[in-house]
Amino acid sequence: MLRKALFALILTAAVLGGVEVGLRLFVPREALLLEWERPNGLIATTEDGGVVTRPGMQEQRQDGPYPWRVALDSTGFREDADVTKEPAPGTLRILALGDSWMFGFSVDEGKTISDVLERKLTERMGRPVEVVNAGVFGSCAFDMLQHYRQLVDTYRFDGVLLGQPHNGARMTRVADERRAWYRVAARGPASDLRIYLGLRRLLAPLRTPAFATPLTGDGREAQIADLRALVGDARARGKKVWFAELPNDMGQAMAGFTGSPDWRDGLGVPSGGHALSDRACWGFVDVGHPSEAGAEAIATALVPVIAEDRTIPVVTEPRCSVGDAVGPGKPGWAL
Repeated sequence: MLRKALFALILTAAVLGGVEVGLRLFVPREALLLEWERPNGLIATTEDGGVVTRPGMQEQRQDGPYPWRVALDSTGFREDADVTKEPAPGTLRILALGDSWMFGFSVDEGKTISDVLERKLTERMGRPVEVVNAGVFGSCAFDMLQHYRQLVDTYRFDGVLLGQPHNGARMTRVADERRAWYRVAARGPASDLRIYLGLRRLLAPLRTPAFATPLTGDGREAQIADLRALVGDARARGKKVWFAELPNDMGQAMAGFTGSPDWRDGLGVPSGGHALSDRACWGFVDVGHPSEAGAEAIATALVPVIAEDRTIPVVTEPRCSVGDAVGPGKPGWAL
């Protein structure tokens, strides 16, 4: 019996050692680090546990065969050049707030929802329109409210576009616990063993609100309350507010997403969105975010909502499978 147990221990150690060696040979350490631990990651954490974009970060990434570039200005906006405090004369400026969908995770620079909106609204409205991408990967409604408060007295803008969040509310009763977790995580991993880093990365979504969680019950109500506070302040300052209705995930979209009535009714602002109901609307490997074609479809659906300042039911056209924007299954792009 002792011999069998000893053999099992030796075999286990050999397998784990082989896995560790394999990971070290073929998987870069940085690929296993959490986003805010990477020196060139998209996000960082503040002392109080807030999730923020990393100012000045530039990087090239891949979603399967699709390369996408990220550029953040000195404030952390996803813009190629620094955003001025005042818009150019005659320009309508819109602040776009949201999570990784609004940020454009897995979408190339110049192809995000904000970028497409900027071009299409300028054409539709016959005047210059600037849509500032203030999306923050991993954020929730509370973060959007905090981000708005940080920006509203510094930058002049005429309206606010709110993207439906996907990351769960930072409930007050667990805020301190989450801040403490982020402070610990921000110091870096306790070990450089690749097996440890890999397991930690797999388990992280179960522990931290920086990853998508189901939007149900009181969590959704708290998020709506946070955004309602944002809407009230913006309107009191004479700014227009619009809301982008977005499916929670590809499964909900493929099943027939028709909108978010609780969000729409709870916020009471003009809203609209796209159903994203075909595969080309979603990333190649990253099926948790829209593809370039999906971002264009969402932006196209939002143009009349903003230009006409009215609610329009969620649409299914244009189809992501047509047009020049890149998406899985389209000519030249394999799944």
